[in-house]
This record gives sequence, C-alpha cells and structure tokens, in this order.
Amino acid sequence: MRKSRRLLFLPAAALGLLGLAGLAGQPVANAQAPTLNVDAGAGQDGNWTNLYLPSSVTVETGTTVQWTIKSGEVHSITFILGQPPAEPVATPSGGSIPDETFVNSDLIPPGATYDVTFTAPGEYQYFCIIHPNMTGTVTVVDPGSAGAAGVDNNESAAARGAAEAYSASFEANANNAALLARPLQVTPKAGGQREYTVILGGETKLSQQNIMYPSQLNLRAGDSVKFKNEVAVPHSATFGAPPPADPFTVPASKAGAAVDGTGFVHTGILLAIPDPTSPTEFVLNFPKAGTYQYACILHPEMTGTITVSAAGAPLPPNTGSGIEAANRASMLGLSLVFGSVLLAMAASATVVVAARRS
Repeated sequence: MRKSRRLLFLPAAALGLLGLAGLAGQPVANAQAPTLNVDAGAGQDGNWTNLYLPSSVTVETGTTVQWTIKSGEVHSITFILGQPPAEPVATPSGGSIPDETFVNSDLIPPGATYDVTFTAPGEYQYFCIIHPNMTGTVTVVDPGSAGAAGVDNNESAAARGAAEAYSASFEANANNAALLARPLQVTPKAGGQREYTVILGGETKLSQQNIMYPSQLNLRAGDSVKFKNEVAVPHSATFGAPPPADPFTVPASKAGAAVDGTGFVHTGILLAIPDPTSPTEFVLNFPKAGTYQYACILHPEMTGTITVSAAGAPLPPNTGSGIEAANRASMLGLSLVFGSVLLAMAASATVVVAARRS
C-alpha cells in the first residue's frame, strides 16, 4: 500500500521511540536462545483489530521475538531511532542492521512472520507504518536482574494477548453494529431513478472494518450507486478482474460508467481525505437487470453484491438485515466484555504461576 504508507508513516516520529543499541535482526549464535511469539492483528470476516497481542512483553537478553500476522490486514513491525527515512525501507527478517537505527519488516501479508533478536537491556517501542495507533513495547532485562521476575513465556504472553484481543473485539463489533444499523441513504433523481450510497469500510482507534455497508443492495435498472469512503484506510469498488498491476496505479473508470457485466469497472482508490488522485466518492450507473458482484481491489475479503431488477419491477426490500445483524453484534459484544474479564483474570493467574515456577 505505497500511498497509504507515505501518508501514515509521519506520526511515528512523534512516538518518542528509544534507541536500538541492543537490537539486531540477526539471531544470536546460541541455538538454545528462547523465542517469544507475538501476534499482529486479530479478528475475522473483514472485522479486524489492529493491535499487537500482547501489546507489551518482557524478555531476557538474547531472546528472539517472532511476530505473526494473524488478521486479514497487512501490518508492519517497525522500530526506529531519530528522524524516519523519507520512504520506509524493508530490512529482512533475520538480517543485520549496520547502524542499528532502523528495523522494519515493511508491510507483510497474513500468515507471514518476522523475527528480531534483542541483545541488550532496554525498552524498545515499535509500531505499524499504516496503523499509527498500533504500537507495542519490548522490555529487555538481564537474566538474574530485578526485572527478570516479570519475564514472559509463550504461555503468559498468549493468555494476555487473548484477553487484549477480546477487549478490542468489543470495540470492533460495536462499530460494525453501528454501521450495519445506519439507515440506507437513498436520493431521488430526475426521471424517477434513485441514487443509493454504499459506505466503504469503517474504523475505530484500534479496529478496521473491511466491509461494504450494505454488502447486499437491491435497486432497479437505471438507478445509480455512490460509493463513499469515510475512513483513512484506502478502499475501492471494483467490478471484474483487475489488470495485473500495482492496484494504486489502476486507473479509475469514467465517472458515471455503466456496470452491465460486460467489462472491468473501477472506482479507483477512494480516501476520506481526498486528493487529486484519490477522491472521497465515485458514482456508477446500473442500466441493466442482473446480479453484479464486486470487491475492494486492496482487500479481497471486502465484497458486495448489487442485484438490479428491471425498471418498473417490484423491488425487494433493503431493510431488516442491518438491524438484525446489529442486534446480533451488540449481544456478541456484551458477551466478549464478560469473556475478556474472565480471560484477563486467567492471564494474571498464569503470570503468577509462571513466576513461581521460575
């Protein structure tokens, strides 16, 4: 996501990140050095939470931390000292950094891992280059030091991470429910046609909804749809297979282009903050009855279906599903709150037991 990366990388300079004197991307020679696992992202069905799980860990010197992307959204693991570079350059997992001032996985896909070995005590903060609220801390202590009693193992880290994921999921589900419950925006047009609005995605401080609102839409031939992005995450509405190119360079179709199932139609990249190449909204026309499926060119799990009836034909209602889904999501959110409390208690107990065993 080249464009988004450049837009959101700047807040990293304000994080007050500490030096990387004891951090290297290359594993230490000791084959017995421990590895601690940390997840990056969580969620399902396009409703993602953007956080590291757990957000803070304590390890002994010589430990390798391995991050795994666990959501459908790409993330980075980025440590930086001083002024960030003009363009974030990737440093390979397991590689070395000569000046030890910049460690960056770049954007890595779901399921990918990235390793960093910590060789000196200190507190090291990191972040995701496209989600500036997604931050984490690795505290490194020497074996036998006063801080060693709080060192994490994979069991304690996983328990805390699961508790944090439950809490963040409540925020994500609540926002998804609110977006599902929004009334459908319909604007009458000349000649009896209507313009419907589809909102592309949602977001909160720690979550991202890669979902079309609504994802199912019924209209009549001759109606149009305004696709609108209200968030900082770039999205599109794309009909047909895109060309094999950088998705940010695929040109948008002509404004008001017809979607009739005969070719590729693309809104281009839409952003909440418009610029000359990425507007906020884009209108497409639907002159012909049929069923048309589409997706975001950047987020393939983000899909929608538009069913077009013949002009004058009875129109299936666009009501009910949003409210029902909102109620289900709200009930799920409440259950997650209680679950997070219980899981947090279990995580605390696990940490105490682990400390007693050490």
